[in-house]
Order: sequence, then structure tokens, then C-alpha cells
Amino acid sequence: MEDLNHDNCWITSYFCHIDDRRNIVGKSVILPLKKAERSYLRYPSSLIPCNLEIRGIVLKFVITLLETITATVIILLDQLISDILQIVKKHSRIDYSQKGTHGLTVKVKGSGMMAKLVKSLLTGFHIKQEVYSMRSNYVCLPNPTKMSSVYLYKIYGTYLIILLLIITESYTNRLKRMICAAFYEKKEKQRILHLYNQCLRRRAKLIKDTTVVVKERFREVKRIL
Repeated sequence: MEDLNHDNCWITSYFCHIDDRRNIVGKSVILPLKKAERSYLRYPSSLIPCNLEIRGIVLKFVITLLETITATVIILLDQLISDILQIVKKHSRIDYSQKGTHGLTVKVKGSGMMAKLVKSLLTGFHIKQEVYSMRSNYVCLPNPTKMSSVYLYKIYGTYLIILLLIITESYTNRLKRMICAAFYEKKEKQRILHLYNQCLRRRAKLIKDTTVVVKERFREVKRIL
């Protein structure tokens, strides 16, 4: 509120009151606005944003759109990597099995005392075992999971809310100004008076510059004739 120029571009009822009062006494007035003045002066009740507001909306919209495109690229890359890993998992699995019989028989030839002793010791080494085993690299393969659609709704829903906030920002700024004006009425009148005087100076400068341009063109035409 201390800076009289901050967000001070609104044609309020007090602005119109000053203009009507000057019109009654025969002084120069601001309303209706000139075409050049419509670019920086705004009516709070206007539903169409002014040029300055539109530029701000477009800039923020472009930034948000670029962020949305970046998020979309990341999501697509995640989807692509997930599909590649899924293909690897599908075609790289190897299962192999082993089935057979393992047997061990020890034969001791001879009939002597030592041969009989060895035979008695090695009797338990006669082995016959069925073998069946399976091996797989399944546990070593990647196990990708695709992003849930819930997260997609959250991501794009958030960006949609941001876009809506950008579009309605100009109207919320007007509401903010109205709230400040209601609490600081004297300061608001001072700001409007400052704006009106500033508009008068700009209007006078515009008329002066226009007059100079018209005179110069008139002189050029006169020289040609």
C-alpha cells in the first residue's frame, strides 16, 4: 500500500467520481479512455482480462505447458523402459532340468582274509540314487512394474488445477485489491487520486506529442504542394 504505483491501474467508482466532478466544473476529464490508455487501465468489473493480464497468463501458461511436456516425456520413457524389461523377462528365461541315476558299486576281487575284510568294510558303499533337479534364471530376471493410472490422474490433475489457477489469477488479484481497499479506504482514495493525476499528465503529454506530429506532417504536405 505504500507504493502508490503498485497494482494501481483500476478505474473504480471513486475514479469515476473524480472524473464526473471535473466534468461538472468544465475541466479536462479522462473518461472515456483513449485506445492507448486501455492497455494499462482496467475496469474491475470487466470479465475480459486486459493486455497486461493476458501477457502474464500466456507466459505462465507456456511455462506450465513446458513442465507438462517434460513430465509426459518422463512418463513415456518410463513406459518404454518397462516394456523393454518386460520383453527381456519374457524371452530371456532359461529353465533346465537334470534327471538320471547315480550308482556306485565297489567290487573287491580275491578270497583271502584281507579281501574279505575289505569287502566287509565297503559293503555300505554300494549306492544307487535317483537324481532329479531343476534350475532356472527366473529370480535373476528384471521384474518391471508399470506406473499405476492413479499417479497419472494425480500428475495431470495437478497440472490442470495449476492451469485453472493461472486463468483465474487475474480475478483473484482484483478481489485482493478490493479487500485491501475496504480495509484501507483513505489509502485507496490517495492511490486513485495519484492514478488520476498520472493519467492527466499522460493525456496532456499525448495531446502535446500528437499536436507536434500533426504540425510536422502538415508542414511536409505544405512543402510538397
